[in-house]
Amino acid sequence: MRFSRLVVPVAIFVVFTVGAFAVLQVAEAGQRGAPATTQTEVNESLVVEYDAYQFVDAATAEWTAGFTENVTVYYNGTELQEDEDYKWNSTDGTILYLDTNATVEGNSSTITYEYEQNTDRVQEVGAVIQPIVRAVGRSGLLAAGFGFVGFLVVFAGIIGRRFTGGTTSRGRFK
Repeated sequence: MRFSRLVVPVAIFVVFTVGAFAVLQVAEAGQRGAPATTQTEVNESLVVEYDAYQFVDAATAEWTAGFTENVTVYYNGTELQEDEDYKWNSTDGTILYLDTNATVEGNSSTITYEYEQNTDRVQEVGAVIQPIVRAVGRSGLLAAGFGFVGFLVVFAGIIGRRFTGGTTSRGRFK
């Protein structure tokens, strides 16, 4: 069984990758499920782009816990129509401008939207816990990286012996 040496590095890679991913997902789910208050961002400026969803500012803020469906978008003082002129994704706080006569790509628009922000108490507790969660998540990814490197080294050794006609560990040719 030539590939039996690959089992340990592959197992290390899988276990630590899944573990790191799980820790980070549980932490994010905990933040989204923690107490939050509704905030309103008024007239945030965005450049109209037709080819890609754009994040609003709150989407990348550390303590944002989600978005509501309440959104209003204006271009040159005219209110745009959702699903006709743009698409709003309340799951992650992104907007996609549709190529219509209502907008011109490259020009500015304004957007007003509601989002959920974790309460001050959650932020205080999170400030203590977050570095620990990040360290555990990153150390898991680091260990997974070492497992992947181990896998590559063992795999390269097996392939190298196969193509160079090397000997087995008992000194016999294959």
